[in-house]
Amino acid sequence: EGRVLLDGNDVRDLALETLRSRVRYMPQEPFLFAGTIRDNILMAQDSADNTALQTALAGAMLEDTVAGYPDGLDTVVGEKGVILSGGQKQRIALARCLLDTSPVLILDDPISQVDSETASAIIGTIQAMTASRTLLIASHRLSAVEFAHGIVVMENGRITGWHIKDLENPSKEPEGALHSGAASAAVTDTALHEAIVDDFISAVHEDRDPYVNGESARLTTELILRVYGREGTTGEGYDR
Repeated sequence: EGRVLLDGNDVRDLALETLRSRVRYMPQEPFLFAGTIRDNILMAQDSADNTALQTALAGAMLEDTVAGYPDGLDTVVGEKGVILSGGQKQRIALARCLLDTSPVLILDDPISQVDSETASAIIGTIQAMTASRTLLIASHRLSAVEFAHGIVVMENGRITGWHIKDLENPSKEPEGALHSGAASAAVTDTALHEAIVDDFISAVHEDRDPYVNGESARLTTELILRVYGREGTTGEGYDR
């Protein structure tokens, strides 16, 4: 039941080649070819000029990585990018996406292998992409998707929560199980538990305010109070 529309067109009515040309996918474990860093990025858009390439490097937080190699962009990465870390491979794949102009982009846990500071910068880059493209993001970190127009929480292949914003009326309260007042539904998902705690602990370790985001703060407090058997209390008096 239901339909998936692309620019108002049912995807079932589009030629397969046409549909595939409009969708790009960034896997959690990206594949790199045994060429240079430059080759692996430009495979998405080999006609891109140096300005576009440098912009992609900056957006994917790759500038320092590239500068660290004597040959820079011309560094040969080896079969499957053997000389690179998982996070570096992931950011090269993101740089490919930044060069590509396909209207639909699917990202599979795009910050799973980077530190929290890098992840925060990459999230900012991804969020900026939503101005011109449709993004579908799968992630275990709440921070990676909290800017999205819609969030669907899944567990064992089933939807257990959701949070949908009304794009035609931005001031309207969001609907769904992640909306305030429905924390009990939102915190039933193990992946969401882990995402909330991960963000909270990272903030504490980095001496950032873990309650800077109101929604995350409410869910985190609800979760902590439940874990410690304090359900129904306000949490007043509890600090870091």
